[in-house]
Amino acid sequence: MKDIQNRNRRNSNKKVRGLALLEILIAIGILGIISAGVATLASRTFEEQNASLVNKSVADLSISIKKAFSRAGGYSDDADALQKLVNAGAVAAESARNPMSNSNYGYDAIKKLPTAASGSAFVIQIDGLPDTLCRKIATGPLLQDAAYLSIAAAGSTGPDDFNATPSFPAILKTLNGTAPETNDPLQYNTLCTNGDNTIFYGAY
Repeated sequence: MKDIQNRNRRNSNKKVRGLALLEILIAIGILGIISAGVATLASRTFEEQNASLVNKSVADLSISIKKAFSRAGGYSDDADALQKLVNAGAVAAESARNPMSNSNYGYDAIKKLPTAASGSAFVIQIDGLPDTLCRKIATGPLLQDAAYLSIAAAGSTGPDDFNATPSFPAILKTLNGTAPETNDPLQYNTLCTNGDNTIFYGAY
């Protein structure tokens, strides 16, 4: 009788241990799912913050550059023009700084049209953009504000003027209009596929 009772106790203990182990595994699985969800949410939130920072700083920078050269008759092609504007207090340092590279945005004075004077327009170069962030910025508020907007791989050269024909997914907007695909979110996955992307934002 005692042997039977002992066997029953051992079997019961094994079942308890088995259930406890199963519960632990289930709990670990649930925690893993929750952690993955939190990580994804945090990544999206961080990306939204970066997009907002870039949108605001580029918009502010564009306005400041226009104001700074409003009486100069054209935009300077000085290689250090942007930093000199910051030093002079004409451009806020936080507006000139690219949060993705922690250095100043690229700046070039160009022609608005092939026949226009040099320095009649300018381009702000936004470097260091991963694909998803690049898509978010390229299809956001900056597209509406820009006179010209194109996407290229890191290290690419910007435009000579704004007279190109829009050609999705590289040239989204020029003085000749906006590529129609930019209004179709189903086409966005073809944008910014270089891994490390650059956006050229043009204004005059």
